[in-house]
Amino acid sequence: MISGNRWITLAEALENAREVYDYLAGSTVQGRWTSYAVCAMLGNMWAESHVNPGIWQNLDAGNTDLGFGLVQWTPATKLFSWMDENGYPHDSGTGQLERIKWEVANKKQWIATSKYPYSFYEFTQWTTGESVEAMVKMLANMFLRNYERPKDLNQPNRGEMAWYFWQKLYNGEDIDPKPDPPPEPPEPPDPDPPIVSEAPLYLFKINNMFLPSNGDRLINPIFFNKTQILQDGVFLRVNGSTYIKLSESVYKLVQGGG
Repeated sequence: MISGNRWITLAEALENAREVYDYLAGSTVQGRWTSYAVCAMLGNMWAESHVNPGIWQNLDAGNTDLGFGLVQWTPATKLFSWMDENGYPHDSGTGQLERIKWEVANKKQWIATSKYPYSFYEFTQWTTGESVEAMVKMLANMFLRNYERPKDLNQPNRGEMAWYFWQKLYNGEDIDPKPDPPPEPPEPPDPDPPIVSEAPLYLFKINNMFLPSNGDRLINPIFFNKTQILQDGVFLRVNGSTYIKLSESVYKLVQGGG
């Protein structure tokens, strides 16, 4: 599994996500999880670590009071002690998945809530929902509230990424953001001022949100209700910045906002 104290790319995270999926939901795995549960957890892992078993919270290496690993165990010593006792390096993806399996078997870390009064094991075997998309997103929220338990519980991006991972890993849909060759751009509505660094260079449209990219890695999602369509969809206005449509799913910055 790709590991290190850095924010890995979406492509690298997908490699790691496939390993997590196969390890917990593979067809030959005894007591395997459902694909819905694994991808719900992966949506949370993306938010916590980009599915990177070697990353420290805030990239503050060695600060064991902070979080570490795939789900950012906090303090890090909670994970390290168990890994040491069971013979795994601290940044071992396999070891961290074994730790999660141990938590399921021994009823650790997971705390049932009034909203989701279910056990960790019940989560891993979940198959009920109005639709697959609704179920995966609901399970991502269950994992957020019962396992991660952050102060901010309103984090719908975890459900969106869980659904992305399910489509990618279970359905095999090729939904990676890959721009088509750009068309000849029309004249922008305003003269082009210099691009400022605060605005992301690209916006990738996935499901019902935009995933911004600075050309190196994805950053926080932007939802449709914060955007303005200009000139029959050729241009997109987001937070004071103008983007030109390159394809059905890709927009590129042409004017930076102040």
